[in-house]
Amino acid sequence: MRYKYWKFGICLMALLSLVSVYAEPLCCRQAFCSRGSLPVIDPRATVLKNLAAFNAIDVNGPIDVQIFGGADCQQVALMDSRSIRVEVREGILFLSGGTRPTAREHLLVKVYMPRDLTHLSLSHSANVAGECIQSHCLTIFDASCGSLCLRGHIVLDKLVSTESGDIDLEWVDSNSIEIIANNGAQIHLAGRANHLYAQLADSVRLETQYLRVKSAWVKAGGAAQAEILSSESLNAFAEDSASVHYHRAPKSSYINNEDMANSFWWSN
Repeated sequence: MRYKYWKFGICLMALLSLVSVYAEPLCCRQAFCSRGSLPVIDPRATVLKNLAAFNAIDVNGPIDVQIFGGADCQQVALMDSRSIRVEVREGILFLSGGTRPTAREHLLVKVYMPRDLTHLSLSHSANVAGECIQSHCLTIFDASCGSLCLRGHIVLDKLVSTESGDIDLEWVDSNSIEIIANNGAQIHLAGRANHLYAQLADSVRLETQYLRVKSAWVKAGGAAQAEILSSESLNAFAEDSASVHYHRAPKSSYINNEDMANSFWWSN
C-alpha cells in the first residue's frame, strides 16, 4: 500500500511539472498582453492614422521600432517625422531612415497593430521590439546587426538571418519552423513546435533548448553552435568545428560528425 502511494506521488509531481512547463507561455501571454499595458502615445509625436491597412513591416536604417499588438486601431507614431520615410504598399509598412541627428542616435517609431503580423524584414542597424504580437503565419528576414525581440503568440514559419544581430522570440507555437542563419547571429526561441529544420553557418549560435519540438533536423558548419530539445527524433550533421548539443535523449537519433566537429547529447 505504501508503495502505491509513493508511486502515485511521483506520477503526480511529474504531471504537475509538465503542466507548469507547457502552461508558462500562456500565463506569460495573458499577463504581458493585457489591454491596459499598451503605452500612451507621446503628445510630441506625429501620429499617422490614415495609412492603408498593413500586416507586414519592412524596417531599413538606424530606426528603433516598437510594435504593439492587440491595439484597438492602426496607428504609427513618429518621434522625428522629418527623418523617417513612411509608406504602405501592397499591405507592407515601409519604414526607412533618412538623415539622423547624430551618428549614434536611432530614430524611434511606435506601431500599433490590430491585425496579425505576417512578415517582418530588418536591414542595416534596425532594432525591433514587439509586445503582444499575434501571428498565425510569420516569416522573418533579418539582415540587421541590431536586435529583434518579439513577445506574444507567434506561429513562426521561417526565419532567415544574414547578419550578426540578436534575435529573441517568445512564445513560439508552430507546426514547422525553418531557420537559415549565418554570419554570427545569436538566436533564442522559446515555446513549442512539431518540426524544426535548421541550417547554420559561420559563428551562429542557436538556442532552442526551451523550444520543445518533436522532430529536429540540424546542419551546422563553421563554428556554429546549436542547442536542441527534441522528444521524438533528431538528425544532426556537424562540419568543421561546429557543435550540436542535445538536451535529453530522443527516441531516435542520427548524428554525423565530420572533420573536427563535435556533436553530442546529454540527459537532464
